[in-house]
Amino acid sequence: MTTVTAGALTAVIGYIGSEVAEENLLERLLWPQRFNNDTTISIVLQQCLLMTAGGPLHKAALKTLETLRQQGLFAGACRGHMLGSVFFPEYKIMHFQRCKEARRLIPEKSRNSFWIRVLHSVSAERHVSFKIPRQDAESNQVSDAYRSLQPVYHLKLAVVGNNKKPGPNEVCVSEDGTSLTVVMSCVLSELTSLLASLVAGLKLKDLVFTLYLLVPLLLKLLLIAFSVRRVNVMTETELQKVAEKEDTDLSEAEAFEVADPIHKFMVIEGPQPVVVQFFRHYGHPVRDRNSLWIGDRVREVACIALICCLFLFFPVGLVIAQWSDEDAQYLWLSYQLYAVIAMHIVRVCGWQDVGRIEKRIARLMSEGKAVWLKTGNGCTVSATLVLHGVSKTAEGKEKVQEIIDQCNQRLVKRAQTVEIRVEVETGDQKDAPSTRILPAPAPAYSRKK
Repeated sequence: MTTVTAGALTAVIGYIGSEVAEENLLERLLWPQRFNNDTTISIVLQQCLLMTAGGPLHKAALKTLETLRQQGLFAGACRGHMLGSVFFPEYKIMHFQRCKEARRLIPEKSRNSFWIRVLHSVSAERHVSFKIPRQDAESNQVSDAYRSLQPVYHLKLAVVGNNKKPGPNEVCVSEDGTSLTVVMSCVLSELTSLLASLVAGLKLKDLVFTLYLLVPLLLKLLLIAFSVRRVNVMTETELQKVAEKEDTDLSEAEAFEVADPIHKFMVIEGPQPVVVQFFRHYGHPVRDRNSLWIGDRVREVACIALICCLFLFFPVGLVIAQWSDEDAQYLWLSYQLYAVIAMHIVRVCGWQDVGRIEKRIARLMSEGKAVWLKTGNGCTVSATLVLHGVSKTAEGKEKVQEIIDQCNQRLVKRAQTVEIRVEVETGDQKDAPSTRILPAPAPAYSRKK
């Protein structure tokens, strides 16, 4: 193979690879604490074999830089909008606060929607049985044939006390710090580039290619060091202040219905301040610290500069390959071909989120476990999931409404109990007849047999 032929093949591979590369690959690099949070054997293998950043990412990097410019992030410190950029992508899904009469019909943005992403990743078939008899409307007989089997997701969130310890069926997870797992996952993800660098150094004695093939690993380690700070779960004091402002209580669970056009039936239940923070600012980059070394603007600029390096990585390598010997060109061509094949596998199989904390939480919930999202500020949010299987859209809507009605009844019953307790304490009930609280009637819900 001649030098010209090798260069031409590398250029073709670069063109094909740039078309398959996604901006999600850059999101992984800018949020290492979230995307390197699981260490099962299968995930480690996927990261080792498929997650190299040395492929032709120049087109994805260019689109990312263009988006950052359009969002105004080049203007200066605390300028522009992070929401909708690769730093903090926006999920175009709305939700409704069904327990607030003034808001129950007003759609609200879910923004980065942490728990919606978790529910999207739940393996429903491992958690619920879909063996539901279906009534055939035409033959009026029970049929085992289904047009669509869909789960109804019922996620329950609550605040865990500081003194409470996790039980055997409860697992703690965290993403608010850079652990050894994050660093090791990034190193393992560049196993292929490390091997190629060893071949270039030990076999080909090519110092330029040896250093060049170490650049992806170096960029990942620098992105860990300069990763932006993120908004964590609010402390109990902050949650209490929000509860007072919203005229609610941390012990009262409210229902939030998610308007997802694909997964359709989702209800998130929990105290209003606890649930709403995940629809608003949780995970958003913090931008208020000014310092020449660890300032937030320094971190942002460093991340943008490293994206520029990823943009230049493939074109520079292509130029270096043209001035190298034939063996080095073979090595460069083989590495880029491997990287392009890996990107195709990731995109076709949908493995872009491998190692992500939402996938980890979903896997634990699919196994029937409760998950505690633990943060360094001392506040812990527990999450438990209940799944219901339905065979028709109408049944799914009925089940969602049943969950919302049950939540509303608990709120009403609690309000009545508090009102009577206040009357007893103030003595206003002396001349009033005795009052007895009866349980609220069950919602009118029936399924056709």
